[in-house]
Amino acid sequence: MTRVEALPDTVLLHRLTLLVRADKRLGAEISRHLAEVDRRGLYRDEGFASLFAYCVDGLGLSEPETQLRIHAARAMARNPELLAMLEGGETTLSAVARVAPILTEENRETLIPEVRGKTCREVEALVARVAPKPPRPDLARAMPPESPAGSDEAWPAAEKRYRVAFDASEEFWGKLEKARGLLSRRFPEGRYEDVLGATLDLLLEREDPQRRHARRLARLAWKKTASAGAVPAAPGAESAATEARAAEAEVPAEGREIPQALRDAVWHRDSGRCAFEGRRGRCRATRGLEVDHVIPAAAGGKAVLENLRLLCRTHNRLAAERYFGRDNIARAILDRRNGAARPPMGRESG
Repeated sequence: MTRVEALPDTVLLHRLTLLVRADKRLGAEISRHLAEVDRRGLYRDEGFASLFAYCVDGLGLSEPETQLRIHAARAMARNPELLAMLEGGETTLSAVARVAPILTEENRETLIPEVRGKTCREVEALVARVAPKPPRPDLARAMPPESPAGSDEAWPAAEKRYRVAFDASEEFWGKLEKARGLLSRRFPEGRYEDVLGATLDLLLEREDPQRRHARRLARLAWKKTASAGAVPAAPGAESAATEARAAEAEVPAEGREIPQALRDAVWHRDSGRCAFEGRRGRCRATRGLEVDHVIPAAAGGKAVLENLRLLCRTHNRLAAERYFGRDNIARAILDRRNGAARPPMGRESG
């Protein structure tokens, strides 16, 4: 037999194509035999409690391969069209196994032709469309440090790692794969952590109030330097206050609308965290924050830095209840839900 290394390119490619076709035919024939062994229950006579045990312990197949072949064999026994497609190279064992659980007498005539020529990923999308499952809860948890073999002590991790998982739509998947392709030169391994990290950096650079505030301070320092011809100083409290004053000058006479520059100054001052001080210290909330008037606009409070603060929704509601009364706030919320005019509560989302 000629060594593979000595084969010309065209011959090597031709032989590989023939081998793959033969492998698909062989896989179909194995599935045909496996389905018949299952139908006759011959594994019992061989001393095995299940077809799965016979394949793993009797035939030496791996557990994942056994699971795949059994699903496919049983599906093809019920639907001979799938066996013919597999023999003709129009589908794969993996694709058959994935579509098998959703095939019924009512849908088989329309679904089986849709499997023809599709990749496993395309078949998975087909299954998700035909038989969608409710999304599982998102997962985000710290990973425990690993222990060296034979030791009960954990190695200290170079950095804390997290396990993050969630179910996503096909649209999200398409966006993620496109971003992965666009960033492939920067991240050749294509790790999702790198891709999502880079896209999150772009988002935060545009949307993070503290970063926007820092950029405004830098521009303000540059303008001062350009006009004075001096070396710019690092942005500090004085420049922050100056910019806040400039933003306050943009506030309309009624004092309800807060310009973005002033909102960002509040976020910067309060470090993107709820500023409410309770009996046990400051609230730790960093999500769902709103820019709140300390003295509500309805009571004459102005949209100035000293009269604004970041509050989470819980403490924004508490502050409103303390100022206007719990019953009044409850009625105002009910009126808003019923479509009545918005009550003057001095609350602005951040």
